[in-house]
This record gives sequence, C-alpha cells and structure tokens, in this order.
Amino acid sequence: QSIARDIDPHPQGITVEIGPGDAAITRLLGKSGRIVAIEIDPKWATKLSDKWGKILPITVVNKDALLVDLDPLLSEGPSGLLPV
Repeated sequence: QSIARDIDPHPQGITVEIGPGDAAITRLLGKSGRIVAIEIDPKWATKLSDKWGKILPITVVNKDALLVDLDPLLSEGPSGLLPV
C-alpha cells in the first residue's frame, strides 16, 4: 500500500506498471485514469486481464517491456489484453 500511496495516481493520469505479476500493486492503483500493465508471462497477463479488466481501467500488454512502444499505449485507445 505504501508504494501505491507514494505513486499517488491521479484520475486523469496514466500509470505504467512493468511486471505486475499477480497484481499486488496493480489492484491498489484504482485511482488512476488508466493503467498500462506490461507483463511478459502470458499466464499472468491473461489472469490479470481476466480478473482486473472488468474492475480497473487497465490495458494489459503481453510482451517484454524492453520491446514495447509506449507511445500508442499512452494515448487514448483500447483496453483489455493486447498481445503485441
């Protein structure tokens, strides 16, 4: 909780989380306008999208974070699980 409090997400902001795994921090970022979660493991990416996609304003990207082009993700766009 202290990490999410330190981040202090804003309702109009976008929070990018790399390696969310089981969403221990992700679930605390609900104040964000949008969350972009980049998860390399397809199992965790699917679980994250299935469990939190209906609750949080989240876009899950199933890819190595070093290979992700953030520009299109940081503009308004689709949400859900994006296997890019």
